[in-house]
Amino acid sequence: MNTSPVIPRHHLDHPGVVKIMLSLAASDALRATGEHHLALVAPVDATAPEWAQGRLAIHCVRLDKQTANAASDVALGRAVARRIKAKTSAQ
Repeated sequence: MNTSPVIPRHHLDHPGVVKIMLSLAASDALRATGEHHLALVAPVDATAPEWAQGRLAIHCVRLDKQTANAASDVALGRAVARRIKAKTSAQ
């Protein structure tokens, strides 16, 4: 059984976006931390269990809706991001 099917593209979707349905367990785990998340996908590293090697993992960070929308705007090229200058002890 495929627990992570790709959801077919809808004409209102952003170009290049891939939507993957999460399992109920993954959905519950994320929902327990909040409603909005930033998801980054990357290959697992050497610290992952052997059965996970060669696969991709979704790394999720909880965000408020405003920050999630701002991150989406940057990712889709509608806004630019800049780093916050670190405060020094003299300030």
